[in-house]
Amino acid sequence: LNFPLKKIVFVYNLASILLKNKIKNMIEQLIRKIFGDPSEKRVNEIAKDIAQIHEAEKQFENFTLDDVKIKTWEFKAKFEGRDFHDEEDSKKIKSLLEDIKVDAFALHKKACELMNGKSYELSDGSQMTWNMIPYDVQLIWGLAIHSGSISEMKTWEWKTLVATLPSYLNALSGNSVHVVTVNDYLAKRDAEEMWVLYKNLGLTVGV
Repeated sequence: LNFPLKKIVFVYNLASILLKNKIKNMIEQLIRKIFGDPSEKRVNEIAKDIAQIHEAEKQFENFTLDDVKIKTWEFKAKFEGRDFHDEEDSKKIKSLLEDIKVDAFALHKKACELMNGKSYELSDGSQMTWNMIPYDVQLIWGLAIHSGSISEMKTWEWKTLVATLPSYLNALSGNSVHVVTVNDYLAKRDAEEMWVLYKNLGLTVGV
């Protein structure tokens, strides 16, 4: 047999890679069978908060958008005098955020419901009709981001709306929240469109 040495080396390397990947996949499958999928377990842990959010929504049943803003001010008052740069205050702020997390997400959802179907004028004079209310899956993604996890979402799964959930919660502490996107156009567009929500929640937005 007269095979060129380069072809033999290439086939050998390819076989090695395929074998390594097969072994790697087998090990990963075995780990999942024994310990479960870590991502799935994390989602299941976070999902426990959804029932609490639904329960918390009941207290806001008769709220108006003015009531939403007043409630936001009540949340923010809990953090007055706290400095995130102080170690003890930082711990307290994080603890307070966890304490109000469920209510804040429920209030955010209520604001979206109150805005639903209403038209708002943007800075360029165009009209935007609000039609976004977070579903449970979006609440889960928002909770995951707040907890420091990464939420992988596809196009048209309302990533921009999801980002407003942890942004609203963490802004209640009085500290600035920075939402980063891939370019200036999207940063301006998203800030403009989500501004109507943040305004009704009692917050301000800058780009």
